Amino acid sequence: MGRAGAETERLKTLASSPELEDSIAHLDAALATLDKTVHEAGPQVAPTLEGLRQTVDGLRKASAEIDATAVAARRTMGGEAGAPSGNLRQTLRELADTARAIRSLADDLDQHPESLLTGRREPAHEMPPRR
Repeated sequence: MGRAGAETERLKTLASSPELEDSIAHLDAALATLDKTVHEAGPQVAPTLEGLRQTVDGLRKASAEIDATAVAARRTMGGEAGAPSGNLRQTLRELADTARAIRSLADDLDQHPESLLTGRREPAHEMPPRR
């Protein structure tokens, strides 16, 4: 038997192996499960994304309101004769930081809505250049 005949025999053996049949059956079951999951989840994706958009808009509005409150408080403090206390200044800085963090969260969710499911991705650590 030549090389072609040997290869043909190997293919026949592989095609009739129980492992291949089991693998194909398992793959078929996995694909059926995936198809069912996609079919069930599909109608929920659009409302979920719309809810996410509304949440992001709400976060942006909250951020703007926090900024406005901090600005109003600074104006009020500037009109008083005495200097504002350190605690009030610290609170205003924290309010501004909170507003920035909320804006950042809203931007991140707007750009990567899947992060609600997958979590935040850690930034890749760059290797220092080789010399």
